[in-house]
Amino acid sequence: MRHRSAVLVLPLVTVLSAAVVAPAAAAESVHIVVDVPFDGSPGSFTAEGAGLCAGGTYTDSATRITGVDRGRDRTLTFHLDRTFTCDDGTGTFTVRISARWHPCDATNAGTWAVLRGEGAYEDLHGAGQLVGTYLGHDGCTPDGVVDVLTGRAALG
Repeated sequence: MRHRSAVLVLPLVTVLSAAVVAPAAAAESVHIVVDVPFDGSPGSFTAEGAGLCAGGTYTDSATRITGVDRGRDRTLTFHLDRTFTCDDGTGTFTVRISARWHPCDATNAGTWAVLRGEGAYEDLHGAGQLVGTYLGHDGCTPDGVVDVLTGRAALG
């Protein structure tokens, strides 16, 4: 019995050792600016860092909103997946966004994390912070928002 368990452990140790030795791509700073118009017109993005394309368009999944309503302390959190499509044809990548917002505030803040990628971004991983600044008349009736995603990401 003892000899049989040693034979089973040795391959597992070999596999784990190979995984630890395999080099991972170093995460780099990323900066993505997203123009989100609320009038139904297409939005766009620009990106810098971590081997991302310079820009393109995006699509959003249906937004799920959760919230807390405690009189004057009303906080909403919206959750959505945003898929970025690069203008240069290199591929797409999707991030999950969760952001907190107090109705009529001029900004929102939250987090993002890469869910998946295709093409050149198949192995993209990363996460960071999001700050959105509402555009328009006032914080209660905005015409759009500019989301700025910062953080770290890597290919591979």
